[in-house]
Amino acid sequence: MVTWGTMKREIVPLPSVKELRTASELAAARALEECLQAIEQGEVDMDALAGRYPEVEEEIRPLLGIAQQLRQGATAPPITVEFLEGLRAQLMSHKVTTRAS
Repeated sequence: MVTWGTMKREIVPLPSVKELRTASELAAARALEECLQAIEQGEVDMDALAGRYPEVEEEIRPLLGIAQQLRQGATAPPITVEFLEGLRAQLMSHKVTTRAS
């Protein structure tokens, strides 16, 4: 299981534009940016995304995996009626308890 702590240890800061020294670094940064935009537009196949850039595929594949995990973790589950009823019951229980004190 991948945890936030392990993902943070694997994250390598992207170099700024001034730090990019080689054409391959520039190509990797451009490919990663394009892939992240595709993910934002709903693309979910990380293998296909990385495969579009064979020259930097090995470099961007782990970063795309992290991006996908972060995106999946960022979506909140829908609030159900059962959850709301349980929350209401807890609040009412607390309200009764505090009045009785």
